[in-house]
Amino acid sequence: FQIAELQTQYETEKKEQQIALQNIKLDKNKSIQRLLILAFVLASTLAFFSFRWYRIKKRDNQLLSEQKRLIEQKNTQITDSINYAKRIQGVLLGKSSALPKSVKDLFILYQPKDIVSGDFYFIKEYQNYTVVAAADCTGHGVPGAFMSMLGVTLLNEVFTYSNPKTAADVLEELRIKVKEALNQTEYKTEAKDGMDIALCIIDKTNNKLQFSGAYNSLYMIRDGEMTEFKAIRNPVGVHMKELPFQNEVIEFKPNDQFYIFSDGYADQVGGFSQQKFKIVEFRKLINSICYLPMNEQASKLESTIQIWKGNADQTDDMLVVGFKL
Repeated sequence: FQIAELQTQYETEKKEQQIALQNIKLDKNKSIQRLLILAFVLASTLAFFSFRWYRIKKRDNQLLSEQKRLIEQKNTQITDSINYAKRIQGVLLGKSSALPKSVKDLFILYQPKDIVSGDFYFIKEYQNYTVVAAADCTGHGVPGAFMSMLGVTLLNEVFTYSNPKTAADVLEELRIKVKEALNQTEYKTEAKDGMDIALCIIDKTNNKLQFSGAYNSLYMIRDGEMTEFKAIRNPVGVHMKELPFQNEVIEFKPNDQFYIFSDGYADQVGGFSQQKFKIVEFRKLINSICYLPMNEQASKLESTIQIWKGNADQTDDMLVVGFKL
């Protein structure tokens, strides 16, 4: 009887263990099913958002591509317009760069910073004299170019209609015209647009050169020695304290050389220390190349500043005019 009870108990416990194992397997399967369902849901969600992100990204890329195309089209149109303006500016300046009879040799180093330039040169021969000028207008690029064209126009007006007696008279008249053109009345309230200029009037008959300058000086080389004729520290335009322009009269000799320029060359950043070239080094450079023909002097000036600049951007418009009498 005890053996039968033990046998029954054993079989009962065995069935209970089997049931427990089956329950564990069922729980495990349920857990796996839940994990699979969760993984499927996560994967589906991820796929949905990935696809949505892809469509948004694709749409954004299409919008960016279209915007880029429109911007490039606009830039091309603007650049084409500026290049056309450059041709107009070149025509106006080019006509005045022909070698006058009173000048033995001449060079013009003219390097705009941005296609068109705020610097301009004015070289024109009249019946009894020749005018050579180099000017630096406020700004560069398109705004500077507008100012430079205004400067050329007003200089033509001064010499055509005002009949000035001296170089200083020219700058005084030019200052009045610039202020009128730009509606400048008071220094405190008006824009300070204007120009710096070095202006020479050559009287070949009497071997005399008149010079007057607004910030921009004149260098003369005679027998290898440099003389500087300084400008008044006033612009052509409205200023806080407007000083009268001074007139220098120079009795020149054969083979005297003269140089007028804007500040762009001396202000160019470069070298190992990325500093300005400086006016002192510019004077030394002029002294060192003055024995060369004028076209070679221009080449030397250009190569020197290119080496100095290196990979740096051009700082400002550059203009140097040299001539021999």
